[in-house]
Amino acid sequence: VLSNDSKIINSDISGAVTDIAVEKDNNFTVLNSNYSNHSIRPGAFIYRQWYVDVLVRDNLGNNLTNANVSFYNNVGNLIISVLTNSSGNIIRQNVTEYSVNGTARYYQTNYTINASKDGYITGTQSLNFTTNANLTFILTSV
Repeated sequence: VLSNDSKIINSDISGAVTDIAVEKDNNFTVLNSNYSNHSIRPGAFIYRQWYVDVLVRDNLGNNLTNANVSFYNNVGNLIISVLTNSSGNIIRQNVTEYSVNGTARYYQTNYTINASKDGYITGTQSLNFTTNANLTFILTSV
């Protein structure tokens, strides 16, 4: 696959001599997909991403609407902040496991994920994203 700011989703492209070739000053995103090897020109990046789904409930089993779910990467930067819907779910998010250029790999994982809502004790989970994840938070009222 040759890249010009492209994305491959839900695929397995492993097995070729070079699965992904990213040209100079371009980016390529690999979302929920497998590949074996790559070739990257200067100024180019590959972003390895996974899906994450989150459900937030209270300790009585009720889905919590408008709970805030925040994702912080391995250096503490806020990457995603999203509210739950009436079913207690967030819209599916894409999280970056790592980015890679021609010389180095830059990991964003382990993530710290917080779920919070006024009147409830904040829930926290830590996760090393190396595949898709489905998280559930159970929040206890104050």
